[in-house]
Amino acid sequence: MKINLLKTVAKTLILIFFILQLNEALALQLQPDLIVVEHALRNSLKTDSIFNNDHCYIEEGCLLGTGNRQLIKFTTQISNIGDADFYVGAPPQQPITGSNNTWAWDACHWHYHYDGYAEYVLLDEQDNEIPAGFKSGFCLADIFCDQGVEKKYTCTNQGISAHCTDVYSSELDCQWIDVTDVPEGVYKLRIRVNFQEEPDINGVYESTYQNNSAEVCFELFRNASGRHYLNKLAPGAGCVSEACNETTFTIQFDGFAQENSWNLYNTSNLLIESSSGPYNQSLNNTTLSEVFCLPQDCYELTFYDTGNDGICCENGNGNYKIIDASGIVLVNESSNAGSYLTSQFCITSPEICTDGDGDGICATNDCNDNDATVPAPAGAACNDNNPNTIHDEIQPDGCSCVGIIDDNCTVEMSLFLQFDNFPFETSWELQDQNGYIIDSHPLYNGTIGLSSTSKDICLKSGCYTLIVKDSFGDGMCCSVGDGFYRLTNSFNEVVAEGAEFESSDSITFCVAPCETDLYIGGLNNLTTSYKVSNQIIGVGPVTGAATEVTFSANQRIQLLTGFSIASGSKFRADNSGCGN
Repeated sequence: MKINLLKTVAKTLILIFFILQLNEALALQLQPDLIVVEHALRNSLKTDSIFNNDHCYIEEGCLLGTGNRQLIKFTTQISNIGDADFYVGAPPQQPITGSNNTWAWDACHWHYHYDGYAEYVLLDEQDNEIPAGFKSGFCLADIFCDQGVEKKYTCTNQGISAHCTDVYSSELDCQWIDVTDVPEGVYKLRIRVNFQEEPDINGVYESTYQNNSAEVCFELFRNASGRHYLNKLAPGAGCVSEACNETTFTIQFDGFAQENSWNLYNTSNLLIESSSGPYNQSLNNTTLSEVFCLPQDCYELTFYDTGNDGICCENGNGNYKIIDASGIVLVNESSNAGSYLTSQFCITSPEICTDGDGDGICATNDCNDNDATVPAPAGAACNDNNPNTIHDEIQPDGCSCVGIIDDNCTVEMSLFLQFDNFPFETSWELQDQNGYIIDSHPLYNGTIGLSSTSKDICLKSGCYTLIVKDSFGDGMCCSVGDGFYRLTNSFNEVVAEGAEFESSDSITFCVAPCETDLYIGGLNNLTTSYKVSNQIIGVGPVTGAATEVTFSANQRIQLLTGFSIASGSKFRADNSGCGN
């Protein structure tokens, strides 16, 4: 029995020894593994600005200058997914003399930071580093842990426990990069943790360093006022620019901003933007404005209020709005009850505004984008560019300018059109000597077959060009009908005519001035009557001397029947004083 007892004890001791050896071997294999949580970086990325008059920001590398600085803010979330703690211990209480690779003394804030823990790098499309990022020191602490894991570490005894996470919110100082001097374009923000691949205070290295970074691609824009905004580019697609539209989200907080947060999802149920948690109470009763660049899509915004009383109106007149690039309000809410409110809206690409006349109205909405005077109220004075009209006014359509034909026109004309078989190919216009169209007719709506029409025209003295057009290019005669045009005056005299041409035919003519002096000399009768038009305006003796008669341009001189003109008689029209 004693021998058996001794054997049992010996076996037990051997088993215990092997268990201890095994535990030591397992312990040697336990290592931390730090990662940067990419979705936290992506979801928190947003623009902001700050006015800097603190040189500490510059000394620490957080900002690159003083005055107004444009920022891109983000949250850094670092998780330890390994099986061992990453332990760095307690920072020194006072500045250390000599070299120190673990802790960096912050003379501005009078405390230590864990040195070389995180690095923020901004890269362009060619992966060239942009001088906007910096190396950031941190206080390592357990902010939250997996279920069943207790938090151990704080800023006084620093580290990250296995299966716990450290979080640096986008609302903290220096959780940003300064892009004030960065031009518009596509960029990549890369965050690396423990980028120097250092062991912890116990000399334990991470199990891998292949997952110690995360990155997000975005496109940086600036609007007309210089305000910057960004579009977060789709993950996995590379840093490739995509079309997006400036969208503004404004919040007027009530007296409890700390109760509010929001999430924005697209139609694929992907989180596009968010508040990254509740707001700070310092925003109570203030207005916050954020600018995004959203691709064309439909979205759902959920706005939360943990006070269950909405954003209005018991504790202040709160509301929130979403406004597109054209200034159209897509969402306008001011709920006064409930823990959340959901709003749907769609972003469409705004039309490109072409404004040729510079009147501020896009060509798509401007009846004449070459004339800044229209559109205008009906009845407003205008100029129809027709010298033969008066009292020009804007018509009820707000665009057309039409005047009344001046009754002082001096020459009555008639345009006669004999169509060929295709009247709907014919149009015409009458231009004055400055090229202004004073009368016209578009393509005639006629049926196939010969037909005709006429138009009375009253003109002032001057020169004009009649242009007759054929849209088919075969004129008015003669392959498909014997058509022609003819312009005559009040005496039925032909002033212009044509028939055979191709796409157009033009004839320039002049009409008499307002008043003409006619000199008649050397008539062979002692007593001669003459008339102007159909009215006898003078009867009297005419010897060898000249006689002067004045008549208007729509009248004609004609000797009465039975009288003849002596050899050497002269008829001359003096147009001086009438512009011709």
